[in-house]
Amino acid sequence: MEKQLILETKNLTPSRPDFEILGVFNPAVTQYKGETILIARVAETVKQTDPKVAVVPFYRDHRYQFIKIPRNSPDHDFSDCRVIKNHCQNYLTSISHFAIARSSDGVHLHYLRRGQPIWHQRWPHGHR
Repeated sequence: MEKQLILETKNLTPSRPDFEILGVFNPAVTQYKGETILIARVAETVKQTDPKVAVVPFYRDHRYQFIKIPRNSPDHDFSDCRVIKNHCQNYLTSISHFAIARSSDGVHLHYLRRGQPIWHQRWPHGHR
């Protein structure tokens, strides 16, 4: 049996210490200059520490912000774990970003940290 790339939540580290990874979705793989490049969407949320309050993350003004919603609020619908609804607003319960990994052998992955370039060389002149 041939070895294949496998991406699991345990392979990734949350972007913040107070976050947890919910899932990895929609992976895509390509090859470039002898390397295998993998990109996938990662969904994260705040670690919920109080069972009476839902903490919802969102990103605004170049920073993370949080809303706290009492779970017993009659104005909010908690029936779908992906979204908290009320008559005015829907709140997504997770934030997504991309995880990128490189492999020189097509099996062992090296995950890039946020802000680390995919390739350690400059693009050809005229490309950014």
